[in-house]
Amino acid sequence: MTTYTLSIVVYGEGDDPNNRSHWAIVFHGAGADRGNLLQVSLIDRDRLWYQFDRRDDIAILSQNSEGYFQVATLTASQRVQAISIISKEPPPRNGRDRCQDWTMNCLIALEAEDLVPPGTSEWINGLVGRSATGLAQAVGGRWIANSR
Repeated sequence: MTTYTLSIVVYGEGDDPNNRSHWAIVFHGAGADRGNLLQVSLIDRDRLWYQFDRRDDIAILSQNSEGYFQVATLTASQRVQAISIISKEPPPRNGRDRCQDWTMNCLIALEAEDLVPPGTSEWINGLVGRSATGLAQAVGGRWIANSR
């Protein structure tokens, strides 16, 4: 049976609370260096408005990424269902929430549908706002650092 890993890719160190790391969700096979990336991209900095963005067959680690951490393992059918749910999650447009908040909302929705283990959203919520270094320490062996 084919399985996929749901991971969160972290872009930028995020040391400044006003300029947190960017988070994106990626689905990839075990050991794969490419996957399906789902994120929200900032389209209006003044109003903090975002739009949904999906990119397929993209390198998980790029020049701008600090690394990623593994969240859950899904079957092929669960992956399809998860991508559908994430694609329908409204992007932030309230002048307050950002990409990390959207990622958190996606994981709440996935947990409600039993696609990620119970407690996943609470765990991820405790990671929101941390720097990439802080994330790496907090998630331990789940962290895959970019070796650029």
